[in-house]
Amino acid sequence: MFKPTGSMPITKFYINSFLNLFQALLTNDVVLPKENDIPSLQLTKHSSFIAAYGANKDDYEFCMTEYLRMNGIYWSLTAMDLMGKLDVMDKKGIIDFIKQCQHDNGGIGASIDHDPHLLYTLSAVQVL
Repeated sequence: MFKPTGSMPITKFYINSFLNLFQALLTNDVVLPKENDIPSLQLTKHSSFIAAYGANKDDYEFCMTEYLRMNGIYWSLTAMDLMGKLDVMDKKGIIDFIKQCQHDNGGIGASIDHDPHLLYTLSAVQVL
């Protein structure tokens, strides 16, 4: 354990110890690669993965993320739009899904047979 030495006041010792620890954490946190070592973004692989997600309705991850479906559609479409690959997505299928999630009161649920909620209604409106 560190102990103050000499005539250093104990408060100053603890402040110095904290600052030294903080500086050590900052300098050893992350080593950024050099500009030439940064790999290129694989847009084709990213867009293929997003477009294929949900193709297998029996997939474990697909079933376990049902409560995130409407938000997932929004974020997937946003990512695809940023990559310039929005035309790859199944627009008719997405619109049909949103219609199936809409309730009589106008609200939209996260997925089919889910209760309507403001968050999922917002995501659906943004998608449309």
